[in-house]
Amino acid sequence: MAYCAPLEPLSTGFWTGVVWVLCGIVNAVYPAKLLGIGRRAHGAWLAAAGVLLCLACVMWPVRPIPAGKTAMLLDSYLAGYDFGERHENVIKGSPEQVMASLKAVRVEDIRIWQTLMRIRVMLFGGAPVRRNQPATTAPLLTLMQQPGSGFLLLEERPFEIVMGMAGRPWANQGAPGVHDAETWRAFHEPGSIRVAFNFRVEDMGRGESRLITETRIAGTDDEGRSRMARYWRVIYPGSGLIRREILNAAEARLH
Repeated sequence: MAYCAPLEPLSTGFWTGVVWVLCGIVNAVYPAKLLGIGRRAHGAWLAAAGVLLCLACVMWPVRPIPAGKTAMLLDSYLAGYDFGERHENVIKGSPEQVMASLKAVRVEDIRIWQTLMRIRVMLFGGAPVRRNQPATTAPLLTLMQQPGSGFLLLEERPFEIVMGMAGRPWANQGAPGVHDAETWRAFHEPGSIRVAFNFRVEDMGRGESRLITETRIAGTDDEGRSRMARYWRVIYPGSGLIRREILNAAEARLH
């Protein structure tokens, strides 16, 4: 899990609870005496404990993350926020080469993409992901800027791209009126969230660059924060894995 994203205790607790539930169900049918579960009732208790752990983790109150001081363009869109994750890779190459490589990454370069999308559809609904879809030639960042993708470009500079979205992702509902940075900033519909994420390249010298992606999420009100908390703590490992794979794909294209 730490590979996918920096350790998030509540998401880790939720998925630990899921494992307890599954193990408890199995051991309620076939008690594993070697593990100290001598009776089916013990397996049932383990499953019940897992359910309670899952509920406690997804219902735990949200603690806002205060604004920090960085040099990123992302700060001008979301400084303080409620949920977030950050990943980085140090890559051999100039900032220009790394940014060009990032912009060339395609969906097909992210090996786990379709699997994670199918899991998301099973958990939260949405349009089904077809098997063996024809390969696309458009880069991922280009696809994400197309109408209907749910994302929009907020701002771009030579070595940083900031994108965003708004709405209720747990219900597969975007915000139809949000189509640029101005309408994104003005969006405050109750029970919703705003998301801003970036890709930034920093020159480290010695022919190396640091490729960073950071995602920040802010609820428009308490309801939006609570609903996003339940959603975020479930999808957090998959979200982190996709971002990690994007960075790895950008690095692979340079070697």
